[in-house]
Amino acid sequence: MKDLNLLLNNDSHQRESVLWTPTLADKPHVSANLSGAANCPALKLQLGSVFRVTQAAEHVLQSLTHYEAIRELFGDVLTKRRKQNDSDSFIVRLLDRNQMHDLVALNRDCAVYIRELGLAKAKQRCRNEVGGVFKRQAREFNMRRGDFWAEMAAIRVLLTKGFQKFELVGQNQQNGATNDYRAWLGDTPAYIEIKNLHPNETVFDVFIREIGRAYDNEPSNYSFHLTIDYAYDYPPTGEQECLIKDFILTIKGRTPPFRERLSLIRGIATVDVSAGAGDAHLCRGVGGDCPEPVDEDWLLRKVRSKAEEARRQIPGGNHVKVLVLNVDTTSAMLNFQFVEEATRQIREVFAGEIRPYVLHFRSLVEI
Repeated sequence: MKDLNLLLNNDSHQRESVLWTPTLADKPHVSANLSGAANCPALKLQLGSVFRVTQAAEHVLQSLTHYEAIRELFGDVLTKRRKQNDSDSFIVRLLDRNQMHDLVALNRDCAVYIRELGLAKAKQRCRNEVGGVFKRQAREFNMRRGDFWAEMAAIRVLLTKGFQKFELVGQNQQNGATNDYRAWLGDTPAYIEIKNLHPNETVFDVFIREIGRAYDNEPSNYSFHLTIDYAYDYPPTGEQECLIKDFILTIKGRTPPFRERLSLIRGIATVDVSAGAGDAHLCRGVGGDCPEPVDEDWLLRKVRSKAEEARRQIPGGNHVKVLVLNVDTTSAMLNFQFVEEATRQIREVFAGEIRPYVLHFRSLVEI
């Protein structure tokens, strides 16, 4: 991911109003390369697909000895998780791949969280937020883990803004609603709510799912790797899902390599098929004249919904009200205009009585 940052930050043709983040911790591996001649206005973004743990989970988790804060906070939950048939988890993925950047970042946030709340309360919060779903499928387990990491990152960010003395909040309103944390900003109490927006499913996710299922059922007929060039990360429609399922049926038993073009209503997907094991990756241009991949209207609706939910949870009164919103998008970029509009809508929901902070992949966006 470091290489992606270097390329994007040094490319004179990149979009000026785009924020590029250093990590895609909740998405598969990302790499980038220049898509052609030096005067080409776009980059090529490549997004990998299916993860398969290459070591036994128990062996992988022994590596937590190098990340003490992760082990202290998540050790009990992961011990339970690894006993499940579907033992996949985000932290195991990081350890298996030895993704140092994300492991160091997670360990840092765990250490800050433990320091601010104390180990006993931090572990209890982890059990409450993540431990209750250790038997669930990987997607749900990892989403809850992502929500909790967003909380820890929010504490780290708020410390840099002068907040201190964080503590968990119990029920504080008659309707049973409660916000997440209470802290102090100087001599003024602050009530803090933290929301995490997960990336939506995309057309690419449908390709991954369908080629994976086909390979699992008939490996000899679907020993393919799909390289997909498609511009948009909008939530897939039912019609698009049907088109992709039909496409997978049409390539059954064919001999790679070959290329097909598939109309997906919104745009054309170019699919290069090579020999593989039922997996895929996304490769597309970004920046320049390439269309914006993220469905920002959909994302803004989610932002407003989360803000309205937070307004019901944060108590009224003469204190500081804080909403920290972490946004995990489907790509490594987030338009600055989107962040400005998201902040405006949050303030509108709270009639101005709010301090909003927007994070992108757990990094504060300063505008």
